[in-house]
Amino acid sequence: MFKLFRRPETDQQIKERVLKLCKKGDYDICPPSMNANVAINELKNFFLGEDWYVVMPIEHEQVITEIVYAIETKYKRLKVKK
Repeated sequence: MFKLFRRPETDQQIKERVLKLCKKGDYDICPPSMNANVAINELKNFFLGEDWYVVMPIEHEQVITEIVYAIETKYKRLKVKK
């Protein structure tokens, strides 16, 4: 909900924020690697919001399943503009 009041990020700001989540190292021209759990959390925050959570006491892998299901059901009807 509060995402509505946030100033939109520029492409450069998004790049800098995502690179802060990556593993440190010299990757030359390739993008740096990111831990899968960090990536899932970032996608959860982007698509579902930072306030999204699971109330059931389940394992981490089960939470990932819930995140994927929630994202796919929320965005399945969106159509790509041509």
